[in-house]
Amino acid sequence: MARRIELTKTGKCSHCGINLYAETQNRPHNIAMPCNVGGCPYETPEQQRALKLSDFAIPPAGQGVIYYE
Repeated sequence: MARRIELTKTGKCSHCGINLYAETQNRPHNIAMPCNVGGCPYETPEQQRALKLSDFAIPPAGQGVIYYE
């Protein structure tokens, strides 16, 4: 069973609405970053450029959740 971590929500990002937490100094949780949403106030343009398109690959329709090339 996965470990559940309770965090204290302090608000939402004014740009995309993702939750912000007290434990991360009023920033999104590390697991949600980088979000790669243009204009994100919590990541730098360098972080966005470092992401590869394959990090966000979507399997073809009808292939299900698990897809192997």
